[in-house]
Order: sequence, then C-alpha cells, then structure tokens
Amino acid sequence: MNCIFIDPYTLAYPSDYEEISINDFENYLDNILLWRQLKDIPLSNVVISKQTSDILMNHNNYPYWDSLKTALSKTGLNTFYQPRDIIGVIEGFLQQPSFDEKFNLVDILVDNVTVFPNDHLERRPPMYSEEYKKIVIVLSLMNMTLNKGKNSYFVTRDSAKEIMIQGEIHECECTDAEPFDLKYPIKIEDTVYSYTHLSELISSFNVANSWRNATTTKDYCDLMNIFIKQRLLSSGLDISEIPNWRFGHNFLDTCRELGFYHEESKIKALLRSCADTILNQNLTNTHALRKDESGNSPQVTRQKDKAWRRDIDYEYHLHYWQTSNGPEFAAVVVHSNMDIPA
Repeated sequence: MNCIFIDPYTLAYPSDYEEISINDFENYLDNILLWRQLKDIPLSNVVISKQTSDILMNHNNYPYWDSLKTALSKTGLNTFYQPRDIIGVIEGFLQQPSFDEKFNLVDILVDNVTVFPNDHLERRPPMYSEEYKKIVIVLSLMNMTLNKGKNSYFVTRDSAKEIMIQGEIHECECTDAEPFDLKYPIKIEDTVYSYTHLSELISSFNVANSWRNATTTKDYCDLMNIFIKQRLLSSGLDISEIPNWRFGHNFLDTCRELGFYHEESKIKALLRSCADTILNQNLTNTHALRKDESGNSPQVTRQKDKAWRRDIDYEYHLHYWQTSNGPEFAAVVVHSNMDIPA
C-alpha cells in the first residue's frame, strides 16, 4: 500500500485568525475540506504523527466549535462554511492510525537532521518544525525498508515543494522484532516532495505503480479515475465530474492474459488509451469495428451500442462499446483479433 503522511501543521487551525487576512483564513478552510478526499485515493494508507493531537492542543490550534463559529461569523464566511464540516474533517484525520502504529515504532532516536530549504520551518513554532523533520526522516526510512517499491506522499502546508533531508538514525525502538535489516547509525540522505494542495498530490500520484498492486475491480476503477483526473488537471479542467465509463465483464481478464497487469510500459499505454476514449481525444487512433474486412461492411452493434477499436500500439488494441452512458471497455486484444465480447 502507498502511504500518505499528514504533517500536523496541515491541520493547525489559525486561532489568531484576526491577525491574518480573510483570504488566508479561507484558504485554510478550503484546503481542509479538500484534504478529506484523501480517503478516496486508492491503495493508500493515510497516517498521522502520534503527537498530532498534543501539538494542536498545546498551540491552541484545535478548532473548538464556539471559537470556530465566532471566527466564521466575524469574517463573514459563515455563509460558506459550517463548523461541523471543518471539525469533522480534522477529527477524521485525528482518528487515523499513526505512522508509529503502522510501522510498529515506539520511538526513534535521530541526530544531525537538516532540511533544505528550511525558511518555511522558521515560521513555525518549534514543536511543529521538529515533528516535520521527524516525519520526513521516517518517510525516508520507510522508503528504504518497509515501503520499498511503493510510494509515499507528504501532505503539509506552507512548505517548499522539493525538500532535501539529511540525518542519522541511531536507534529505532519497535513493538515487535525490529523490521529493518540495516546497521546503525542509519544515514539518511534523501529528497522528499511535499504536497500543499490536493490537486498537486493527484497530479503526482503514481497510478501505474499502484495498478501493479491492485487486486479488485474497484481498485482498477478508482485508479483509472485518478488517471482521468490527472489528464483533466494537466489541461486545466474541472476534476469534480468525470465522464461516465465502465469496465465490461471480461475486460480485466484480457488485461491480465496479455500482461497489462504488471508490465509498466503496457500499463501506461493502456491507461493512456482508456483516458483518450473516456475524454474523446486522439480520435485518429480509433476505428469502427466492422463485421468483416469488406469495404462496405457494417459496424458491429449491440442493440444501440456501437463497437470501436482503438490502437494501444501496433501490437495491441482496445475494443469497446460506445453506449449512451459512455464507453464500456470490452477487451484488450492482439492485432489480428477482431472479436469483441458482448
């Protein structure tokens, strides 16, 4: 599973809202509501630091109902935001498992941790800065060990996009036998990418890698929808409404049989072809699937649905039905195969 690490500062309610602009306050509220969509990111665990609640409380950054209601009223934002929605999202995150629990960590002893650039950390209270450093160190350690071959994502706020991290891990205390086959001190020298907006994370999500780890039809559907969102974002389009589409009952079986489950180049080509079909793009690669090879042969139909063939590459092709409710992907086939499952 992929792992999405949540920096406590992401959730920190600006209790000093009267000292910041209404625009900054509204940006905080918007981002909090957007981050609740992390639960829809497929094949991913969302984890927090076990210190998150304490840090929020110690710095008066938990949005208590009365204070949030007053803040929304004074800023004139109570028409657009409700306290229960904001508090509900934050409570939802606080109920997520901590990465300490996820990776069986009791404590981790680190030293000589440096982050570059670090000007964004200088604007934070020390507890937030120290926890930020701990999270990126743990994230880097997991990428080297338990989460190797998968992807980790770091969700934060007011941060540089690309973070260079260096440090040493001198000891890891674990609840079970230590899972790391590494010798101390463990030297960390890594680059971590942070995401301060949901669209950034979606755009960077490694769909092809996750596709190889998918096991259910829902997993594949969710991953295809993430890929569609990536295409829409790259074109500056709205991602809130994805065009209708569906997998036919034999489609995923044909993908598995022809190597489109685990071969990265094939997965990427398949995702691209399906996205082109769903978004009605690159139509020069699409041809009507006809009953025979004669020039006047009629197009294959299924009641009112019409059969189409899209080139994935020269060797493989995507057969699908164009229905009144969007495309239904029927099969991936080799070049010589003109059949389409009904």
